[in-house]
Amino acid sequence: MNTFASKFLPVAVGLLIGIPGAMSEDSAPATNAKTIEPLHVGTKAPNFTRMTASGKKLSLKSFRGHLPVVLYFYPKDETPGCIKEACGFRDFENHMSGKAAAIIGVSGDSEEAHQYFMEHYTLPFDLIADYDNSLLRMYHVPWYKGTLHKRVTFVIDKEGIIRNVIDDTNDGDEHVKRATVALESLAKQQAAISK
Repeated sequence: MNTFASKFLPVAVGLLIGIPGAMSEDSAPATNAKTIEPLHVGTKAPNFTRMTASGKKLSLKSFRGHLPVVLYFYPKDETPGCIKEACGFRDFENHMSGKAAAIIGVSGDSEEAHQYFMEHYTLPFDLIADYDNSLLRMYHVPWYKGTLHKRVTFVIDKEGIIRNVIDDTNDGDEHVKRATVALESLAKQQAAISK
């Protein structure tokens, strides 16, 4: 076997049969939550455009200059922690006088599962089916138990900068509470600037 074949044939075969570690870092999901960290506070939130479960096109940059965004990744529809978290964000949105933030939920569930979840719990915000895990990779969200999105919440200001990252707990209620505090802090800062 010549030198070229001996170096590149094992990689090519690995790609074809799916040997772990043979794929590029971008195409292979992280399997260990400790090997990857979500994007940090102060980072510009990567823009994306996706279809939501309700069938509309959503672009993150469309909120620039208008509303802060709570972008939350969660493991799975219709599971206890994810129900609490979704309902917590629903209740936050329903109790605000005027829209305080755009809330966007992301998991690897299908559009159909998301639609059922939204209807079942009367969720007034958008859910995105990240079936190809592209948003998970874009925001450097680790995997949870090897196959599900980890619970990570990003609070993004009107300028598109990440101002808070909640990733040290799997408690959905805690994510809602801390995101709410972060939004209140952003609102106070904005009010002070406006004076």
